[in-house]
Amino acid sequence: MRMDDLKIGTKIVLVIGVMAVIVIGAGSFAAFEMKIIDDSYSDVINRVNTSATLIARTNRIFTRYGRNAYSLALESTEDGNARLMADVIDSQNSVNTLITSIRQKVPEYRTEIDAVDLKVQAAFSACTAPIKYAGSVTTPEDIVKAGLRLKKECDQPFEEASALLVHQTDSLIEHAKRTAKNLHEETHTTIYITLGGITTGLILGTLFGLWISRNAIVMPLDRLGRTMKSLADGDLSATIDGSDRKDEVGDMARTVEVFKTNAIDRRRLEEREKTAIVTREKRTRQVENLTRSFEDAVANMLDGISNATGQLESTASAMNTNAEQTSRQASHVGESTSRASSNVQAVASAAEELSVSISEISRQVVQSSQTARTAAEEAQSTDSIVRGLAENSNKIGEVVNLITDIASQTNLLALNATIEAARAGEAGKGFAVVANEVKHLANQTARATEEISNQIGSVQSATTLAVKAIGGIVSRINEINHIADAIAAAVEEQSAATREIARNVQEAAHSTEDVVRNIVDVTNAASETGTAANQFLTASHNLTNQTSTLDGEVKKFLKGVRSA
Repeated sequence: MRMDDLKIGTKIVLVIGVMAVIVIGAGSFAAFEMKIIDDSYSDVINRVNTSATLIARTNRIFTRYGRNAYSLALESTEDGNARLMADVIDSQNSVNTLITSIRQKVPEYRTEIDAVDLKVQAAFSACTAPIKYAGSVTTPEDIVKAGLRLKKECDQPFEEASALLVHQTDSLIEHAKRTAKNLHEETHTTIYITLGGITTGLILGTLFGLWISRNAIVMPLDRLGRTMKSLADGDLSATIDGSDRKDEVGDMARTVEVFKTNAIDRRRLEEREKTAIVTREKRTRQVENLTRSFEDAVANMLDGISNATGQLESTASAMNTNAEQTSRQASHVGESTSRASSNVQAVASAAEELSVSISEISRQVVQSSQTARTAAEEAQSTDSIVRGLAENSNKIGEVVNLITDIASQTNLLALNATIEAARAGEAGKGFAVVANEVKHLANQTARATEEISNQIGSVQSATTLAVKAIGGIVSRINEINHIADAIAAAVEEQSAATREIARNVQEAAHSTEDVVRNIVDVTNAASETGTAANQFLTASHNLTNQTSTLDGEVKKFLKGVRSA
């Protein structure tokens, strides 16, 4: 089968299939190689690494075997010897079990594992007798002998076996590293091969697709397009290629051949029908049809214009009426707004005067508060002075009491002197006279002192009342001071509120003035709208007249065309 006989869809599917086969092949190769690499990695992890771990564990248990052997040589109790001997036997069994497991894990290292096993078994054989001896002694002398025997018979084979275990562990680890490195390189190689194969396949598939699209689709369609353009330009001699193809291009070529045949036939018919009579009749019919269409269209247009003109006249009349009404209402609103503006200005002035009065009241209240505060301070000072006077009165009372006591004592002494003078007889008469005078002075002193005491009592009572009265005055002045402060605060708040009212009223006055100006503008705009409506109404009347004139001219034109 030829490529030209395949459908375009089949060709596209063929290109996609080739590219898919290449990609699937590369993917299959990559999957196969990755499976091999994964198996190798699993082998390294599950077998080689596990074996290296087991050998390292074997070496650790073997080292514990040697440590327990020397611990036996140092142990001096039977219980300790029994416990250590059990650990030695357990370590030996564990080492043998692990070596068997390692031999099964890595059969390719069987020779090396067997060599390790020989060394380990040789060490066990060499150490068995010294260990049994060390586990059976308890005296210091025997313990020393057991330690020397262990060192002599067991050290060398134990160290050789341990060194071989370490060497074999390092060998397995190195083998695992080499295997991992090789697998890493194989992975990168597989990736590069896969990417290269996919890239090469995509390039080849793309080239194959370009070749198919150019030679089997684009070029045949381009040739067919040039042929169709020639036929459209009137060149009916153009050759049509591809009619023998079985794809969509062949179908299009055969369709173009039919188009070419029809075009040739149509040209022949046109040449036979070109006669003068047919042309004139055709022209007459066309003119009549156009005339009727024009008449109907113009009649419809004139009816529409007439209706629109009537609507315009109604609208213009309504606009004129609305403009006049708007102008009148705007005038009324302007007058009302002017009166409102005057009232607002008056309120603003009154608010400002009220604010000034309240400020003066606030100042007077503050001054009253300060005066009350000063009076309170002076009253407190007076209260302190009167309280001091009361205290001094009390002290004077104490002095009077002292004088009263002295007068009583003096009177008593004068009485005693009189009695003694009476006993002395004639010789004591002069002394009796003096005693009487002293007694008389003492009595006068007592009476004067009593009078002073009464006066001081009156002064103390008055002072006490004065102290209470001054205290009450101080309390009242303090209350007046607090009330004055409260009044001052209230007046200050009222002053602030009044200032805010004055400011708002002033702003309202300005806003009212703006409204007045806007109303004036609205009035002017309404007047202009009325003028425009009148002009619009005049234009509508003119348009009606022009429509009537146009109707007459069209009828005249149609009459002339029909008579031609």
